[in-house]
Amino acid sequence: MSASQNDNPGSAVSGKAKQDRGVIVAAFAGFSILAILTWFGFYPGTMSPDSYEQFAQAKSFNFDEHHPPAMAALWALLLPVKNGPQPMLFLQVGLYFTCWFLLFKRFWTDGQHRLALVIGLCSIAPFCLNYVGVIWKDVHNALPWFFVATIALFYPTKIKIYIAFLLIALWYGWMVRGNAVLAVLPLIFLVLHKKESKLITTTGITLIVFVLFFVGKMIVHDVMLQPSHSDPYSRAMVHDLAGITHYGGKPTLPPSLVSDNPNLERQLSHYQPGDIKSILFENPDGNILLRKSDPAAMTDLHSAWLASVTGNPVAYIKHRLTFSSNFIHLFWKRGYYLREIHFSEAAKEAGVPTAYSKPSKMMQGWPLFWERWPFMKGWFWILGLLGLGLLGIRSRTNTDGQKMLALSLSGLLYLAPHFIFGQAPDFRYFYWSIFSVILGAIVFFRKPV
Repeated sequence: MSASQNDNPGSAVSGKAKQDRGVIVAAFAGFSILAILTWFGFYPGTMSPDSYEQFAQAKSFNFDEHHPPAMAALWALLLPVKNGPQPMLFLQVGLYFTCWFLLFKRFWTDGQHRLALVIGLCSIAPFCLNYVGVIWKDVHNALPWFFVATIALFYPTKIKIYIAFLLIALWYGWMVRGNAVLAVLPLIFLVLHKKESKLITTTGITLIVFVLFFVGKMIVHDVMLQPSHSDPYSRAMVHDLAGITHYGGKPTLPPSLVSDNPNLERQLSHYQPGDIKSILFENPDGNILLRKSDPAAMTDLHSAWLASVTGNPVAYIKHRLTFSSNFIHLFWKRGYYLREIHFSEAAKEAGVPTAYSKPSKMMQGWPLFWERWPFMKGWFWILGLLGLGLLGIRSRTNTDGQKMLALSLSGLLYLAPHFIFGQAPDFRYFYWSIFSVILGAIVFFRKPV
């Protein structure tokens, strides 16, 4: 350091602050460029069959319970901007890169430059970038939660209006995924928790907010949106009946399902372990008809499913263990599964472009290039959640330990229902868990300021 700097240490601090501001501005420009490239890479927005169903509901403003209507309702509000998936794509890409920029800014400003650079690289990691442009409720669950957790962990605030905004974002993510019902609890705790000494008080307030989430759902879902009756678990139950048959059981077949599907027993025999597509979507004897809008038929199916599970426990457990193995991609050579990202007939009906541009092929090819690596398989992230939980338990008496434990619990509670009611072993269901592990790792590796 020069003599002039020794004589005036304030100028050195000022110079460092100016340098940091320059890096932050450059980072903002860099993340903006990445966002633009991602926008063009996924344009107009990758649509799955679920996406087309929700798009149709958004245009008609008539909703069905099978796909929780919160996402379709948001889409409907954005349709005046552009009648297509583009506004949703803009929202998802913008939210994604905002989170990474905020994380980078926090740690570069704190002087933890290596960690900030690693965070920057994570933004283009294939297991993070792969679903950003897919218009899916899994993405609409994960990205708002990613944003809320980023703010709660690294930009904590006591301003009530900001806390209310974070809770609304959590509530929206909870509304779009039914299996998020318990996974949201640790995140509410994260938003509200400020001091270790007030752990019991914060837990009580967390439970009160959780109850308010249900009240909000009743108002918005049942009173305002009024979706038609459906049963999101009906297909999983049919899948279980097929699995029980495959493993030597004799399931009770619901009379209403048999009457609608005369060849039901033969249809169920086409079961392929761990994937519902073989029963409902790729069945050579025709797709199985499910009258989800008929409450009596669903009650009939529920009763038959319960009788089949309790009457054939060994076959049912074998079926579920097989699904669980596939769900975590154990012994799979490939982890990333999204290969068909456009569906021409559905796209034509919806008026959504389907032609691949070169950026789209590049965007799809980036995750596919890495698909054989462990981080593109579910078991890798479950181990990450378990490791994060152990670290949280070991340091549970301090704030960082409680934060890691909350993230671990949220990720595990989000995945848990898939082992019981899961229908397809898709990697997309791990999206929030991936962000949970990354945020927990950042908490663990950061240096106290």
